[in-house]
Amino acid sequence: METVTISPKFQVVIPKGNRERLKLRPGQKVQAILYDDRIELVPVRPAKAMKGFLKGIDTKLSILMADSVILATAAKMTTADYGVKLKTKEVTEVPNGITFAGGVPVMRGAEFIGAVGTSGVQAIQDEQVSKAGASVIK
Repeated sequence: METVTISPKFQVVIPKGNRERLKLRPGQKVQAILYDDRIELVPVRPAKAMKGFLKGIDTKLSILMADSVILATAAKMTTADYGVKLKTKEVTEVPNGITFAGGVPVMRGAEFIGAVGTSGVQAIQDEQVSKAGASVIK
């Protein structure tokens, strides 16, 4: 982990090793995602660059991902929020509803248009990825 300094214009230089590992280029877009008390920079990649990234995926994770999308669609809230509200009986149970982070509704302004779900190693990371995906859908 390297420490960087924020300039008077609130700019930072991404360390060379990190740039090289992520194959970042000058002018490339990144998403700045605020998560708890930190900012995560996620490189924006063209859809073509994603070709084949799911090869060899564990199908059990695919089912969890699909279930998280179904729940986020039915409840129109994140699966994490649903889990909290279900415990306090603020919502009714959705059959086979996922109660951990990973599913995120997709909104266009105030209009609900669908959902994104991710399933991987840690639920909180799944939600971050889903939110990043949902944020680029217009």
